[in-house]
Amino acid sequence: MLKNKGIIMVETLWAIFIFSVILMSSIPIYRQMMIEREHRSQDYLALTIARSEMEVSQNRLQEKEYQRNIYHVQVYVQPYNFQILEIQVMVSWKQEEQKREISLKKLVYPGT
Repeated sequence: MLKNKGIIMVETLWAIFIFSVILMSSIPIYRQMMIEREHRSQDYLALTIARSEMEVSQNRLQEKEYQRNIYHVQVYVQPYNFQILEIQVMVSWKQEEQKREISLKKLVYPGT
């Protein structure tokens, strides 16, 4: 009887050990997944800002520069051709000590 309790106790301790090893190895993986999710959401928000700024800029045709939360937005309007203008929207931000940037360009005819 005592031998069976000892075997059960060793098996239980072995199972706890295996479970804790699996749990400890999955924590860094989960943390990395959360960091990547945060990066994707920042990328998506920057792209959304750039697209909305592009729509506004093609109507106003004005250069501007401003800060929106962590994002630095710059709008440039340059002549491209005789009657065509180029609008460039750049959104930049820092992501874990690394500078990220999204740039959109569009050619517009000012008469439309």
